[in-house]
Amino acid sequence: MPHSVSFSDLETEYYQAKEAADDLLDRGADPRALPQAFESETAPNPLDLAVTAGNTDDTVDEVPADPPIATPALDLRGMPSLGPADAQVTIAILCSPASLNCGAALRAARAAQDVYSDAVRIVWAPFFDVTREDASDLGFLSDGAMCAEKVGTSSDDFESPGSQGWRWVESMISESNLRHRRVPADQLLEKVSDKLHVDKPAFAACRASQAGAAIKWIEAARHAGVRTSPSTVVGGRIYPSITDAATLQQLVGAELEPGDCPGCLRLDAYAPTWLRR
Repeated sequence: MPHSVSFSDLETEYYQAKEAADDLLDRGADPRALPQAFESETAPNPLDLAVTAGNTDDTVDEVPADPPIATPALDLRGMPSLGPADAQVTIAILCSPASLNCGAALRAARAAQDVYSDAVRIVWAPFFDVTREDASDLGFLSDGAMCAEKVGTSSDDFESPGSQGWRWVESMISESNLRHRRVPADQLLEKVSDKLHVDKPAFAACRASQAGAAIKWIEAARHAGVRTSPSTVVGGRIYPSITDAATLQQLVGAELEPGDCPGCLRLDAYAPTWLRR
């Protein structure tokens, strides 16, 4: 039996809609784009999504209950990446290049990038506990990843759509995970260099000039709020390692929606330039 709507119900709906429209107009929404502005109000809030953390290698200091915004923003320039440089959303995976747990976070990010190929860019950056016994070796390998991004590789048979440094990181993590015992960092570096046909003189010169750069970057990331390795950063918000691809896709979708909630985009095109936040 069809549900009947009374005049009183219609009147209530009308006044509720009018109140919501007046609120949007007071906040600067363009009257000609009210339908789009109404849609933006229903965008999901990233903080409302339940995120289960994957396995981590290191935890540095106490992890906040709610994922914080990196402050100051992480400087990801020159880091290995996959996806368009002008992507709307950046997913940063922060981990050691020899991590056993980093691969799962990278795979989840790759799955999200496959869904939003034109809108998402993945960036790898180093992070680990710098007081670890093997921190020097991890810093050495991380410097190598950053130099691979600068110097490049000449591999023709390594299938990866990412940058030169991205190929390096994928190969380094794969090589590390194949081993059942700890292999000296210089041997791992040599193995990956040979596999990717790196210009060894240029690579060595870069590593000499860049020695310690990864450790310095990690200290800045820790100051910005990063606490675990691996960490997944979406839209500037820092999460422990996210290994569930569906959850990560939801977070990306929330960032792409023009919502008006903490962690979402703002009214943007629906508001005058002077009122955009």
